[in-house]
Amino acid sequence: MPTKVYDLSTGNVFGEYSLEPKLAIIAAWEQHHKNFNTWEYAKKIESEVYPLEKSRFGWTLGKFWVPF
Repeated sequence: MPTKVYDLSTGNVFGEYSLEPKLAIIAAWEQHHKNFNTWEYAKKIESEVYPLEKSRFGWTLGKFWVPF
């Protein structure tokens, strides 16, 4: 089942990914910033580059939100 990533500024689905929620929101964030080099995402995750916030209902990253 695909993971839907929502754009909080519009309330619409930004994209659907066949990834777990944390990875899906990072993919959406990078692709929004025109980085389609998916092999670079893992390096950034390890160095904690992303300002991810975990809530009771899901992850937020900038203007993106993904439910658990």
